[in-house]
Amino acid sequence: ASWNDSGGLPRVARGLGAAHLDPEFERVSSAVQARAVLAHLRLASVGPVKLDNAHPFTYGRWAFAHNGTLHAFDRHRAAIEALIAPAHRTFRGDTDSEVLFHLVLSFLHDAGRLQDGGADARTVMGALASTASLVDNILSEVGGKSGFPLNVLLTNGELLAGIHRSGEGEPGR
Repeated sequence: ASWNDSGGLPRVARGLGAAHLDPEFERVSSAVQARAVLAHLRLASVGPVKLDNAHPFTYGRWAFAHNGTLHAFDRHRAAIEALIAPAHRTFRGDTDSEVLFHLVLSFLHDAGRLQDGGADARTVMGALASTASLVDNILSEVGGKSGFPLNVLLTNGELLAGIHRSGEGEPGR
């Protein structure tokens, strides 16, 4: 889970076990009071079960969670990473989700909204939609089918944005 502290930076609590059996998850979930809280329960599909692969991923004021799997990620990873600004190609874990987050960070950086953490809904949704579109192009170019499923949430503590796409057609916002 992630929530923003009084200084605007996300605080994160992660665990490796099932949330319903984790006393720390129970303690944190009952004690947190914040404008934005982002909680994610991971079903590991890409990358081993370890804390560096646990969501949410954070950078500055931004927190990100992804539900889903990029089909044949190992074949597409290099092409997706090539779209990420070099300064944002630093990964702690091994997941497709973290790579997606760093691509979103690249778009926020290009829009001048990464360092201050402030952004309007249009800018944030543009970054999410551009990420979805570029990744979709890569997956479909290499023999995959267009329209991969995508569910992501992104927050800076003030704004919460997301995309849900079932894999058919355009993303919902």
